Amino acid sequence: MNKAVAIVLTAEEWERLIECSQMGKTSPDRALRATIVLMAATGMDNGRIAGRLKVSPKMVGRWRRRFAAERLAGIDRARRNCRKRQTAWAAIVAKLASPPHENGRWSERALAAALGNCSRSTVRRACDDHGLSIRRRRPQRGRKRR
Repeated sequence: MNKAVAIVLTAEEWERLIECSQMGKTSPDRALRATIVLMAATGMDNGRIAGRLKVSPKMVGRWRRRFAAERLAGIDRARRNCRKRQTAWAAIVAKLASPPHENGRWSERALAAALGNCSRSTVRRACDDHGLSIRRRRPQRGRKRR
C-alpha cells in the first residue's frame, strides 16, 4: 500500500491555508482543497480526512500530493486534462475581417461553416475569449393573434 505524503507547513502557509479554508472568502472548491491540506498537516490519514469531508480518499491523496509538489500554488488552480482547442484563432479573426458573401454580416453558424473545421459553439468561445463580437440578430417573432 502506498504511503501518504507527509505535509509539513510553515507558519505563513498555515495562515494562508486558514484564510483559504474560510468559505466566505474563497470559492468552495478552493476552501475544500485548503481544508484537506490542513487536515493532512495535522497527521490525519487520507481515509479519515475523506470520511470527515465526505469526499473520496483518491481526491484527498491527489491534493496532498499536489500540495507537496507545488506548495500553495498547487491548491490555487485545478489542472484540467482536456484537449487543447484546435481551431486557430487567427483564422477566425481573418474570416471576421472579410465580408461574408450573403447577408453582409457573419453569424456564428455561417462563420463555423465557412471555416469548416469547427462548430458554432467553438466560434462563440473563441470570440468570447478574445473579446470579439459577432452581431447577433434577434429571433423573428411572430405576430400575436387576437
